[in-house]
Amino acid sequence: MHKNSKSFFILSSLILSFVLISCDTGGSDNDETKVLSPDFSIPAGYAETGTAVVITTETEDAVIYYTTDDTDPFESDSVIEGPKGESVSVTITQNVNLRAYAGKSGMSDSDAVSVFYEAALVVDSFEDGTLEGWESTGEDTTDILVDDTQGANGTGKSLMLDNSLVEGTYDDGSVKKEFTTGFQPTYISFYAMYEENESTSGAEYGPAIIFHDNPDTSSANSILYTEFSVENGSNRIDFNDESTPVDSVERNTWYHIEMKNFDWSAGLVDIYFNGTYQFADDIDLPAATGSNTLIYLITIGSDAGGPGDEQSAWVDELVVQ
Repeated sequence: MHKNSKSFFILSSLILSFVLISCDTGGSDNDETKVLSPDFSIPAGYAETGTAVVITTETEDAVIYYTTDDTDPFESDSVIEGPKGESVSVTITQNVNLRAYAGKSGMSDSDAVSVFYEAALVVDSFEDGTLEGWESTGEDTTDILVDDTQGANGTGKSLMLDNSLVEGTYDDGSVKKEFTTGFQPTYISFYAMYEENESTSGAEYGPAIIFHDNPDTSSANSILYTEFSVENGSNRIDFNDESTPVDSVERNTWYHIEMKNFDWSAGLVDIYFNGTYQFADDIDLPAATGSNTLIYLITIGSDAGGPGDEQSAWVDELVVQ
């Protein structure tokens, strides 16, 4: 009995050793390194038409595989293979869901990453710290700067406009984008804020966003506009139809303004203020027959002011589709 127990113990030990050796050898496959997932140079959301999205992976000599038709890059016949060890660039021309993974010989493929971009004519949050793509309309460009302390969401940058000239002029405190091809917006969104003006009476204006169908900078020729205004102490935001302003706005407070559901044939657009529908606003003629070629971001100043009666204003996170 003792002899059989000893033999059983030896046999059990040999079997256990074989099992442990087998597990160690087979486990090397489970420890294989996995390729790091792709990174996208632009976060999901709105992307300006013509913008290049760069897809990379931190794994050296890996290959990026991606699709632009919302199909699974692991299974799709339309998958595009990038060059070994290099990033790939995709230009935004329309709404697109980019899906990508990275692979490398001898390693496990990365997980797939999907990022949706909604194409827009203008997308600018001024986070690059420059006014690239915008042109000053005034002689004194010191009135226009990127403010790195006043982002709409509490962090980041924004465009600061300041007008120290006579009310009604756009010469200072104004920037514009000009387009060679006319367009009719389908969606507009931006954040705006303005601060205390030195004037104690009369009307103050700014900031405003104005769309034109000709280079004349008079607001009388605008197709669309919205502006903060103070009429004898009543703070409000005016739109094309000034009979229906948004009242009781506060200075030094960011507000989100959206224009949705454009009907260019009827000359109407829905106004949303901080996410809440307000009213259907007019689109000034010749909107139905013409199209915009200019976008102005301005702060006008004060009726009672004149030189030195500044009106500072900020604009952030502008989207125009």
